[in-house]
Amino acid sequence: MLTLIHCLKSLWSGEHSWNIPVGTGLTDAGVRAVQLVDAMSRIFGIDPQELPEACAHHLDRRRMEVLTSWCDQGGESPMETLMRLMTRRIMRGTGRKLTSQMVVHANGSVSDPVHGRGAGNSRIVARLDLGCEELKLALQYDGSGHLHRSVRDKDSRINAELANLDWHVVRVTKGHLDDVKTLEKVLLDAVRLCERRIAQRG
Repeated sequence: MLTLIHCLKSLWSGEHSWNIPVGTGLTDAGVRAVQLVDAMSRIFGIDPQELPEACAHHLDRRRMEVLTSWCDQGGESPMETLMRLMTRRIMRGTGRKLTSQMVVHANGSVSDPVHGRGAGNSRIVARLDLGCEELKLALQYDGSGHLHRSVRDKDSRINAELANLDWHVVRVTKGHLDDVKTLEKVLLDAVRLCERRIAQRG
């Protein structure tokens, strides 16, 4: 815990920093702090909501409460955290919510083990970086590792299986995160497409 406290102090003081694109609705230091807490939560199994109390003697409690309200144990990389923060802002006006690390199974069922909603009882088709079960909308962040042939082939198989289960998959890259207007258009277009599909089925 002391390591996390020292790292947060370093980020908030500006001693350590890295580039953050616009579009999250947070300060750059705030985004970095969320990325840090997401990573620590995933690696060490920490519940972010327990941190304000645990760090109360070293860090401002109110500041920690605001910080942890943006954090999520499902953030598997700094870029996934960034994608979640940016899409959270974009999705506000839609009345829909994206959930991290949602799991889609071969029988069409969905589970959310990270946030305590079942483990599923069928073969796993995909773990979604972000997903909306109601819309059957999936967002996957593709970093440079996804350029390798074997990974591309695997991604293609997953896309096909998800499509056969009526999921619409949007693959997000760093280029999207560097251009919030493009990301917003892609995401809102995807939401509208999924809503049209629902209306046609209903």
